[in-house]
Amino acid sequence: MSSPDDIAASLHRIYTIFQAIGYISPEDIVLPPHDETAIDFELCRSVGMSDATVEFLSMIPWAIAGSGDLIKDSEIIDFSNEYCVRHSRHFCDASKSGSAVGAPREVDGSLVSLTMRGQHGRSLVVDTSRGTIRIWDGKGDVLAIEEQNACAVLNAMYNRYYDLEEIPFELCILAPIPDASHDVAEPRVCVFCGDELSPRPQNVAERRVCALCGRDLPGSKVVENNHRYETIKALAQRCGWPDDFDVEAFKAGASELPSPSKTGSGSSSDSSDGNGENGTVVHEQVPDQSEGRGNSGDLRDGTFVAGTIIREWVHDQTQRAENDRSSQESSE
Repeated sequence: MSSPDDIAASLHRIYTIFQAIGYISPEDIVLPPHDETAIDFELCRSVGMSDATVEFLSMIPWAIAGSGDLIKDSEIIDFSNEYCVRHSRHFCDASKSGSAVGAPREVDGSLVSLTMRGQHGRSLVVDTSRGTIRIWDGKGDVLAIEEQNACAVLNAMYNRYYDLEEIPFELCILAPIPDASHDVAEPRVCVFCGDELSPRPQNVAERRVCALCGRDLPGSKVVENNHRYETIKALAQRCGWPDDFDVEAFKAGASELPSPSKTGSGSSSDSSDGNGENGTVVHEQVPDQSEGRGNSGDLRDGTFVAGTIIREWVHDQTQRAENDRSSQESSE
């Protein structure tokens, strides 16, 4: 498959594009070769890494903890950080929030993850002896996932970022969600409290929140996500991406854009399982490093599932709310 040198070169290209688009500052990228001042080799061996895996880590770049995602919803692992090093080997024992807990499941010493999976992300698991990558969502057995040529996976990631099919931006990877909620019939009442809704003005892409209960309406976060992706993509292209890119103009233009909608008053983000109410993703905090980020991409209720499932869910919930409202009016 891929040699360690080739994998390191492919990762270097990715971090080069992260720097070029202004996603990660050059000073936050840790470049090889690494010695014991950058990596605790004894710690790596104590968590079960083989000598070949430790040598592999000494050859690859990474970014400091809290710099952002490597792939969508999956934070970069900082191999200078003890917590991250442990997580890179304990990925099979992650809790719902993606934190490495308990005794680690026995995994081969050649396996190491480059990402923190979190709630909706994926572990990018490198087999350093075979030169392969498994992209694992935390379900089932990681060893049952098909191995892919490591460089082919990383080069495909690079191409998606280069072509702006996915955009590294503000600590996350922006990507369109297919079959967005503009295909969903506009609900007439709030599916949560039954309050009548005013019609959405045409061409308004922002997230909708019920004025009475403050809850997000189904599909609204999908629309907002795709609108934000298209806006940032158009801005990058106007700023000359990729050949004549003006990163300072891009940052200035992005700073003038409205911030993503905040959580409605009916939602909460404190939950013992690492998620807020209705599945809000709360990204874990890495000890003794940058605080990283708080919430990102918190697709609630039906908005994480696209297309037909959203339409059916909205129809069912809207019908139920209308029936309940009719019953209340009849009883009065």
